[in-house]
Order: sequence, then C-alpha cells, then structure tokens
Amino acid sequence: DKARKNLSDKEKFEFAFNLSPRNEEESVLAYSIIQTFKKHAYPTLNRKVGQGAFYTFPAEFEIQYQTLDANGELVENDWINRIGRCALREINVDYAASGSFTTFKNGAPTNMLMTLTFEEMTLLDSHLVEEGY
Repeated sequence: DKARKNLSDKEKFEFAFNLSPRNEEESVLAYSIIQTFKKHAYPTLNRKVGQGAFYTFPAEFEIQYQTLDANGELVENDWINRIGRCALREINVDYAASGSFTTFKNGAPTNMLMTLTFEEMTLLDSHLVEEGY
C-alpha cells in the first residue's frame, strides 16, 4: 500500500555540476573528478584465493551544507536540511551539456554536466526531522 511504501522510501538528494574546462590540462582534472565519483559509486569485487569472491560495499558520503559566519569562519548552514550518511546511487554525465558535443584537440570534451544522486542510508523519522534532517 502507498503509506507503507512512503515509510520505506529513503531521502534522495541530487546535485548537478557543470564542468567546463578551459584547456586540455583542466580537462584531465574534470575527467579525474568524474572517475573518482564513478569509482566510489560501485562496490569492489574482492577475490581471495581459496575463499571465493565477494563484494565490499561502495563508499559512504557525509554531505554538509556550509556558510560563512560573521567572523568569516565556515559553519554548518542551519537554514538547509541536514543530510545523513549517504551512498552515491547514480552518476550521470552529459558530454553535450552545452547543446552540442565539442572537444579539445586531444578529444577531451569541452563541457560536461555531472549529476550525482545520493540516497541516505537510514530512514528518517520525526525525531531526526526535529534535529534538522
């Protein structure tokens, strides 16, 4: 039933990043960022001789919104909901985010839109909402 389904749904958060390297060197950094998120979105297959193969869980993320206080110090932004420990559930990269696909001479894309979808690892309840989650 619908009420039961809503109780089992975990909170999801989506973040989009427009990566627009200005040169081929910056495109290497953009590629590295994308590959790092991809790596941490998937489990690792561990193979041990005599023990078979098994997966270890993918990475967990701790995301926090921050702002500057009156003294210029970084502090947690209490105006935006808190996010519990998350797993990166989905990563999408649009290599033609500017409307057309263009590359540098080395073949690296000149504009990418990376969208990350995170899902909290725990179910929210009213007590967690009172704590700002």
